Amino acid sequence: PVQVAGQAVRRFRLSNAQGLRIELMAYGATLLSVELLDEQGHWIAVTRGLQSPEQYSHNDAYMGVICGRYAGRIAKGAFELNGKQVQLTRNSGPHHLHGGKNGFNTKLWEAQPFNSGSAVGVQFSYLSADGEEGYPGALQCEVRYSLDTHARLRLDYVASVQGCSTVVNLTNHTYWNLSVQNDIYGHLLQLRAGQILEFNDEILPTGRQIPVAGTAFDFTSAKLVGEQMAQLPGHLPGFDHCYVHERVGENKLTGVARLLDPTSGRQMDVYTDQPAVVLYTGNFLDGSAAMGGHHKHAALCLECQQFPDAPNRPEFPSAVINPGEAYTQTTVYAFSIARS
Repeated sequence: PVQVAGQAVRRFRLSNAQGLRIELMAYGATLLSVELLDEQGHWIAVTRGLQSPEQYSHNDAYMGVICGRYAGRIAKGAFELNGKQVQLTRNSGPHHLHGGKNGFNTKLWEAQPFNSGSAVGVQFSYLSADGEEGYPGALQCEVRYSLDTHARLRLDYVASVQGCSTVVNLTNHTYWNLSVQNDIYGHLLQLRAGQILEFNDEILPTGRQIPVAGTAFDFTSAKLVGEQMAQLPGHLPGFDHCYVHERVGENKLTGVARLLDPTSGRQMDVYTDQPAVVLYTGNFLDGSAAMGGHHKHAALCLECQQFPDAPNRPEFPSAVINPGEAYTQTTVYAFSIARS
């Protein structure tokens, strides 16, 4: 174990014969690293994180963690649920972000490794008490990371609430960079999404969905991230936007993103059953030790999730779960080498 925030934390390393290796830890149910084996037999890191596990007690960039109970922003940290006003903690100016001041990223999860024959992995479990960060109901959560017999990393999420209804929206906040460069400008990105949520100046949705066609936000065909970023309005430091993708059906995995490093050919395809993916290009990484020494645009996040601020937006898909119901989510990252 390692020491994080004064606690002994279990750490796990998993690998498979298909050249995929990951490292996990129970603090924050964190994906510490993902590495791919190249043709010369070298392990190449395709994630960016902090320098050591001990530093994750001050992980302001949410590197690799599970965000919850609610990933993304909730306006004013408040919403109405079943006729009652709910007030959450506020940790992003006047708003609530990624679960609050002490969200799931700061919790020590129980960990249970498993080997099913067709997959190896770790299941992390956490019970969020009624009233934690202001959320109603006691929420039992499980996040299961697994490697199968292909070069795929799978995340399965399950949550249930006791006592009363609540809202839940979980995601993983890993920073990806498939190259050996210190930025993601040369990556090709494709997103199966014809619309984004319109955001206001506080990065909160207005409720409108706007088409991406003909704009800097259009990744419907593979585009260089740096070239699209250069077309953004000058006041935007990069992408931090919620893409609404075309789904093949409820609870069915849909290919929503493809990220490619043209130099190495390393490719990552993302599949999810969630209605949205947030593209975040590390706009606030500042090169400090607290950011792992990584600078602005050193990596990008593809956060598969529900819509931000859905508890205040009846026009959005509901994020409410009631006692006796289950919240489930699956996201898969599939790695390959694209041959030119």
